[in-house]
Amino acid sequence: MPRNLTILPKSRPPARSLAAMRLEELTSHNWDMRLTLTCLEGIVNRSHPRLYLVQDRYDELWLDWLRERGDIDRVEWLEVDHVFERFLPEVRQMFVTDPGIPASINAATMLAAVAGGLVAMPDTAAQYDLAIGALPDSWNTGLDLRTMNWKKNVEAYRWVYQRLWDRLSRQAVAILDPYAIGLRDYLSSRVQNSHLMDFGSAGRRAEPAGILP
Repeated sequence: MPRNLTILPKSRPPARSLAAMRLEELTSHNWDMRLTLTCLEGIVNRSHPRLYLVQDRYDELWLDWLRERGDIDRVEWLEVDHVFERFLPEVRQMFVTDPGIPASINAATMLAAVAGGLVAMPDTAAQYDLAIGALPDSWNTGLDLRTMNWKKNVEAYRWVYQRLWDRLSRQAVAILDPYAIGLRDYLSSRVQNSHLMDFGSAGRRAEPAGILP
């Protein structure tokens, strides 16, 4: 194995006081909010980890381990409103998915990761009050992907790769079902640190992953 090859590069040390939230406490728009919060977590944690989302009991165990090992001194448990109040100011634009095109979830994740923006579903987007852009504006000002009028998943991937290819790394390839939440925080945090995010659709709801004409 080459000496300079790193598997799952580490982040910087976490903040001594770590903000945390249990996603099981979400009530309305549960999946939509999980998607948005998980991608936001990745953006927030780029400089050093400050936000920790507990998605399952294993995340809770890892959090306890960090505290027992002395990596963190304090865990501050927040409700969802407080998470957005504290961390939403760190993004300036928003990328809204198209529910009719599953691949638009992955497209929005890549766009938001490169631009430092927020990923949102249409039903919850209005509450964030962020720039959403409009064609022919640059996608750096945000974008509602429903306006792209894509008919197939491959059209979304093709459009994104044509614009982001040179800004994505070649050190990692992630084949990720658009409906899967896990890994999005890590991939969003690492995209500017030489990581290629090659998102693909999986399952019967979407087309095969990473296949471009």
